[in-house]
Amino acid sequence: MDDETAGGRLKILRREIETLKARRDQVADAIEDQPTAPEPSTLARIRAHLTKVITDGTSAERKATIEDLIAEIRIEDERIIPVFKIPGPDYAPPGDSPATPTTEAAEPAPVRAMLRSVGRTGLEPVTDRL
Repeated sequence: MDDETAGGRLKILRREIETLKARRDQVADAIEDQPTAPEPSTLARIRAHLTKVITDGTSAERKATIEDLIAEIRIEDERIIPVFKIPGPDYAPPGDSPATPTTEAAEPAPVRAMLRSVGRTGLEPVTDRL
């Protein structure tokens, strides 16, 4: 094979190899970084907030709390598996002040949170015939 026939494909494959090597290095770095457990005081604040929201909160407050604490939802076969994130020490439940105030700008969420539920009429427009 000459360079004209295989040269373009070889360039693409070399770029892909470099990309995969960089990703491998990122994954290896991430594996080495072990997460630290949150402080007992942080867990106590979260536990108190969850108890309050579950027992006395409105459905909107419960929904907001769940959206705040779920990192992702996995769908495997016929099972739905929620994956919860463990908040760090700077996490402040709504209505609470953080243990150590942060001055950094909030990082945008990777996905848009649902802000409201669908009304009683549903997704389709109301018709006079029904």
